[in-house]
Amino acid sequence: MQPLADGEEDDREQLLQRFCEILVDYSAFAHFEIYERIINGKERRSRVVEVAREVYPRIAEASEVAVEFNDKYDASDHTLDLHALDKDLNKLGEELAVRAEMEDRIIAALLGR
Repeated sequence: MQPLADGEEDDREQLLQRFCEILVDYSAFAHFEIYERIINGKERRSRVVEVAREVYPRIAEASEVAVEFNDKYDASDHTLDLHALDKDLNKLGEELAVRAEMEDRIIAALLGR
């Protein structure tokens, strides 16, 4: 990362905190609104249940990476250390891409594809 001018670090920290909030909201919504419905037997289409059970472990792994990222970079309760941010963002991005692929499989099953 490039050195920051005065005030830019505060802006970056605010953006990072907002990103963490959105990340947690996304993870929670997907879990509580979609996966919980499927896993708790409220979904009757067998193909949807089959795909969900197949991909859920990988989605859970990606969610854990997101939680770890949030715990590390949500500055509401600790001082941020941004030295590993690039590496951590890369890892998070890779995990979110995998999660999106898994979610696409569930959506395809929901749509009967």
